[in-house]
Amino acid sequence: MPRGTGSTAAIGVEPHASGARLAAMLRSATLLLVVLVLAACGGTANPTSTPSPSPSPTPAPTIDTSIFLPLPGHLSGLAPGGGPSASIESQTQRGLTADPTLGHPFELGHCGLMGPVDFDGSLWDPSGGHNGRGGPLSDDQVGELINATPVRIFLLDPATALLVTPGNAFALLSRHDGAREYGLCD
Repeated sequence: MPRGTGSTAAIGVEPHASGARLAAMLRSATLLLVVLVLAACGGTANPTSTPSPSPSPTPAPTIDTSIFLPLPGHLSGLAPGGGPSASIESQTQRGLTADPTLGHPFELGHCGLMGPVDFDGSLWDPSGGHNGRGGPLSDDQVGELINATPVRIFLLDPATALLVTPGNAFALLSRHDGAREYGLCD
């Protein structure tokens, strides 16, 4: 089957449960980006038009950060006062080259957002979230954000990124300069 025809096997993902989750996440993230681009441009979709190649990269869509709600306190990853912590520095290189329509595949570690989110040469601070429709996160979505979970990260601008989980939890991330302290998680 030709690449891009909707088959998860065509993009190198095995057709099993996690492949189905990844495919659903990709569809949701792509739909979100289309909606965001249309909202930013004030236009409507024209399904019969074919986009022409642009000579320069298209800027990332702007996001209305007012729809992001505060995350539960335990998702900040900040070390609690007086508790054990570790100072972590970024181990990745700057210059993310991910396809802006698919985002950057990333695996949240054992502690989820409470642990380091290290990509594009920086650690990232979670600053808000929603359930994919502007409402509060469900218990299942919080579960994805506090555990090891495959996600997609979209670099919106040099200082802001959007993290999307398979269950459509959306988390807004801000680039952190330098090392960051992390507390222990269970």
